[in-house]
Amino acid sequence: MSDLLKVMIGLVLWFLSFLIMYNFVWRPECSRMPFCGSSQVAAVAPPVAEDKVAERAPLDCQWSDASGYTNNGFDDFKMDILSGAGDNNILEIVGLYYGEEENSTDFEDMGLARANQIKELFLDDLGEDRIQLKSLLLDADDTAKEGYHSCAEFNWIEGEAGPVEILEDRAIIRFPYNSVQKDFDPKIDAYLEGLAQTLKDSGGTVRLTGHTDDRGGADRNETLAHRRAKMIRDILRDKGVRRSQILTFTKGETDPIASNDTEEGRHQNRRVVVQLD
Repeated sequence: MSDLLKVMIGLVLWFLSFLIMYNFVWRPECSRMPFCGSSQVAAVAPPVAEDKVAERAPLDCQWSDASGYTNNGFDDFKMDILSGAGDNNILEIVGLYYGEEENSTDFEDMGLARANQIKELFLDDLGEDRIQLKSLLLDADDTAKEGYHSCAEFNWIEGEAGPVEILEDRAIIRFPYNSVQKDFDPKIDAYLEGLAQTLKDSGGTVRLTGHTDDRGGADRNETLAHRRAKMIRDILRDKGVRRSQILTFTKGETDPIASNDTEEGRHQNRRVVVQLD
């Protein structure tokens, strides 16, 4: 064997020994060496395409969750709403909801539960006597079940909306659409205060009959009207009237006193009639 061949074989063996020692003993970072073993994991993962994520609204909710979530821009959103406040108007918070949502709250529907939660965000600025709650049922929307969705609308209404109407033989207390909370008016509170005192002094009884407009099913309206009557009953009981002095009834949508073809007429029909026996 010639000397040249011996030298060439020696160089090849040295090079192979060097590679073996480098890969299995020294183990330098793979990304810096040529001939790095194929079993090594790349130091940088390949880029992953980002999903398009919808921008969150300043105020939103999740499916079957009564909480209102505040996000970027909420302070400006709130200031814009409060800019509509006058000397005597009322902020109407309309909670939006879907019929398929699970309602685990004490409220009649998720809309009212949401409106009540959102109300807390405005109490420091307005006070409870200038906030009115309402709910609005939306058509089914499968997209609302995932992620976040809009859950409230805000309206300013005149402070004189829905006063108590005191007649010779009865009084009428109005209610917002689809709500068991009476319209706000100091006259209503003053009337109920006086009524409670009269009942405590006389020991007499009062009949509370709930009514609705014709929106929604008859069975639902029957229940809603009864809950309105019980709401007035609970106010009187809180003022010291005995439960045995208060009788509650419901007529649902069956006894309108105005046309249900207009909003004003429907508002007239959403009522509790108070009659002293």
